[in-house]
Amino acid sequence: VMVDFLNGMYDVLLCTTIIESGIDIPNVNTVIVYEADKFGLAQLYQIKGRVGRAAKTSYAYLTYLPGAHMTPDAEKRLATIAEFTELGAGFKIAMRDLEIRGAGNLLGAEQSGQMAAVGYDMYCRLMREAVAEIKGDRIERPADTTVEIGVSALVPASYIDDEIQRIEVYKKIAAIDGMKNAKLLKEELVDRYGKMPRTVENLMLISLIKRFAARAGIVSVTRGANAFTLKYPDNCTVDTVRLLRILQKYGDTAKLRSAEPPYITFKAPRGAVEALLQFLSDIRHCSMEKAQEQRS
Repeated sequence: VMVDFLNGMYDVLLCTTIIESGIDIPNVNTVIVYEADKFGLAQLYQIKGRVGRAAKTSYAYLTYLPGAHMTPDAEKRLATIAEFTELGAGFKIAMRDLEIRGAGNLLGAEQSGQMAAVGYDMYCRLMREAVAEIKGDRIERPADTTVEIGVSALVPASYIDDEIQRIEVYKKIAAIDGMKNAKLLKEELVDRYGKMPRTVENLMLISLIKRFAARAGIVSVTRGANAFTLKYPDNCTVDTVRLLRILQKYGDTAKLRSAEPPYITFKAPRGAVEALLQFLSDIRHCSMEKAQEQRS
């Protein structure tokens, strides 16, 4: 039957999921999946890949029965297939599938977990910390930094109307770890959704400030009329000799204020955010937690 279909003796083939197993029929341009919500994400991705294997414009229709038949996970699977359509999206789909189904327990016997409840990134972080604790290694947890600079920061629905895609963008912005990464993400968003609103730019700036401040041991960044206030946590000591040496380069722009714990005021010059990020990068080695200091 498959050979006859390949040779063009039939226009329509009614079949099972056997076709997901790498069958190459270049002249096929349409696939219709009945009750697609009953299929796994990897299955749907493979079945969808049976069309579009030549120069013909191709279509994949994933159908489901009307009414309240679909489970929440099935809805997520179909939304994933609809979202990731570009060439080479297989890895992204595999990652989403991992989040939906949950990973196995690497430290136990269970073959499924609760990763979907915390997200892949947080799950990996918790796993690293658990393994380090079992090995007796020192666990370095990043500072929980808050940033309040008096600007509106969000991804509006008018810019990205799909809720799932909007959440994905929030996750990507939260994961920004440097200027290069922020630039690449901005180019991606502009290319995909158009000119970026100011509120999204503000959100990216806040994410950058939070990441740079956390590396410097700063737990709070607030902006006043003319200056930023950078606060250290209660459980840290500051290498004041090194810090004052750095502050000398900034003159009146940055001042260390005597308090318990100490804090820094940083005046907001022209290009304030870029200057603040550079300052935070300069002072990243000037603080440490007291507990860490005692161990060393």
